Amino acid sequence: MPWQNLFESATLSFDQGNYLETEKLLISALKKTESFDKTDIRKLQTINKLADLYDEQAKYDEASSLYNQANYIIGVLGLENIETATTLYGLGKLSKSLAKYQEAESYLIQALTIRKNLLGAKHPNFAATLDLLGLVYLMIGQYSKAEPLLEEALSIYKSCFGDKHLEVACSLNSLGALHSYKSNYQQTEYLYNQAWQIYQETQTTEHPKNGHR
Repeated sequence: MPWQNLFESATLSFDQGNYLETEKLLISALKKTESFDKTDIRKLQTINKLADLYDEQAKYDEASSLYNQANYIIGVLGLENIETATTLYGLGKLSKSLAKYQEAESYLIQALTIRKNLLGAKHPNFAATLDLLGLVYLMIGQYSKAEPLLEEALSIYKSCFGDKHLEVACSLNSLGALHSYKSNYQQTEYLYNQAWQIYQETQTTEHPKNGHR
């Protein structure tokens, strides 16, 4: 099966939560890239997707190993490349999972700059980066930095998708967590209830896969 077919099938399988099938397809896709040029963008796309899959499953060593492989490609592509931003976002997400918050902040600020320059400040991928950086600040108690980022992310998601989208629900949850940490329990309940209503209306209680991120 050609790389494109493998990658597209893996993306669909990942969005459906079928991790075993996704891993199988992405490993096959990664093997296909062995015949590509070392800096072929498809190699980096495959590494990013597989590393994200491992991160979702808390397989942090495997994810870290893949991101290490991406360093050479990023070095050649440079920082003004959208797939480089995806790698930096993934590294930020992984660092947050490992409680390496200073590293996470550095990666995400870089990803934020690239995505703003290449995609604009109203793109959902830019919003995803704002949201994750806001959560990093939340974890280290910098609530004054977290709040405007999380609020901006929510505003962008609503502008892109409307008020009843799963990404909006996730963003509401992030803001709810912030207010919970700040002991603003009435606002926390309000935000969580809004998110829960969206989950019910879209007939799911599961966190959406971050396919666009």
